[in-house]
Order: sequence, then structure tokens, then C-alpha cells
Amino acid sequence: SSTETYLATEGYTTHTEAVQKTGDTFLDTYVMLPQDMYGNYRVAGAEGETSLCQVMTNATNYTDWNVTVNYTNGSSTSYSYTPVVTGSSNTIIQTLLMPDTVDNVDFDFDGETYTLYHDLFDCNKYNTPIPEPSGSSRPTYYNESIAKPVMLNYVNKLGAKNSFAFTLKHTEEITSTSESFKRNVVNYDSLGSTNVKHASRKIVKASKQTFTINTDYINEYYVEQLEELILSEYVWAKISHISSELIPVTIIDKKIVKKNHLNDKLIQYTFTIEVARDYINTIR
Repeated sequence: SSTETYLATEGYTTHTEAVQKTGDTFLDTYVMLPQDMYGNYRVAGAEGETSLCQVMTNATNYTDWNVTVNYTNGSSTSYSYTPVVTGSSNTIIQTLLMPDTVDNVDFDFDGETYTLYHDLFDCNKYNTPIPEPSGSSRPTYYNESIAKPVMLNYVNKLGAKNSFAFTLKHTEEITSTSESFKRNVVNYDSLGSTNVKHASRKIVKASKQTFTINTDYINEYYVEQLEELILSEYVWAKISHISSELIPVTIIDKKIVKKNHLNDKLIQYTFTIEVARDYINTIR
């Protein structure tokens, strides 16, 4: 008998593709992102945040599967991926975390070299400074507490987790649907009624929290990642001024126009996400 192990089951293929990773076998080592025209990769990050992507590795020794992390200050560190242990998937899919101090990552997979570029965007780049408050050592910005990126983590086409930073304006909206009913507010002791009780009572049936988020002006390469984002069934958001934890969300946009620099010059996208639970806790 034989055993088949599925490591990344939430990915997808289009009808024009024969296999999950065209041209590669299951055992190959690669960064689980779409490649650019030069065979390299990019991740959209943000100042003050940590980006992530995943790598499938079939390392067989400690010397030929090397990773070099290059930092924005000019320094670098290197390490090797741990060889795959038979019967264990822990070393096959590696998660690469990149704080905003990482500029790029170089991979050498048994002689095959790639670079992962960490493109950092600054939420305050387009904000207008306001005068320094008394006693402050630096200028502040309008709505500084919410002038932070919305980081989306999602399962991409290859069934791997990937992040994308939305660093321009984002807005929040709360919606609700309700029904009302009439109730008796008569005081039978005094045979009168009171004006402070609700004779017409509202019942909130559903409530939703949605956010409109915007990318910065991005490289054409990222259009393919955004296509995978809108097709993903599993998306989580980190919205700092709402919660320090990841929030399950749904992309409610129904289409994406695939822009390119030739026709569209500067490329920028807007999406609407909806928190994948009711805003009011109706489980009581």
C-alpha cells in the first residue's frame, strides 16, 4: 500500500493549468508565491509591521539549502533549512517572517538562486503634518492612532499563507438589520403606563463591520497576488486600532480589473472587507 500526504489543500488551479505548480514536482523547493518576469518574488510590507510568506523545501542536507536575510541597515544573516524528516511535514513548509528591518531575502536551493524583495510602504507618506503639540519632540499626523496599515493574511493559490499590506486610507462602517415588536408597558398596580419604557422594541437580527482599504501605488507584479487574494476562501486582517489579534474577514468585492503599467500607468487598488462574524454577539 502507499500513503499520499497533502500539505497545502486550500489552493486552486485554473482550467488552463494541469497541475498545482506548473513545471515542478511535489519534491521541488520553491517560494510559494507567483514569480516575477525575472524569476524572483516580492512581498508588500509596511513600516512597523511584519510580513510573511511560506516556502516549500526539500532540503536533504545542512549546506545546500541556504537563506540569507539582508537588512535595511546593510547587515545580513544566513542559515540553512533543516533537512526534511521522513514522515514529518514540519520541515517541508517553512514560514518566513519579515519585520520592517528586512530589505530582501536571497535563497540558494541546491544551486538554484532566487531573491524575495520586501517592498515597504509608509502609511504617513501622504499625510499632512500638523504643528507640534506643546512638549512634543516631533510632529504628529492627523488621526495618527489609525494611520497604520491594514495587514491581510490569506491562503494563496498554492495553498500557502501570504500577507499583503494596505497602507493608504481605510474607512470603517457598521451596518445592522432589525425588526421591531409591540409590547405591553401598562403598570397594573397604578393602571397607567410609563413613558420611559419602550412600547416599540427593536431586535437586532444582524450586524456587520466592514472596512474599505487601499493599496499604495504598487508594482505590476502584485496584480497577480491581488487576484489570488480576491479568490481566496480564507483571509484574516490585522487592524491595529481595532484588535491586536487577527480577525477573520471576507473580501466582498466581486471582481478585480487586472491593471498594467502600459494602460493604467500608476497601479492602485481598493477593496472592501467584511468581518466574518456579527458585530454584536448574538450568542447568549
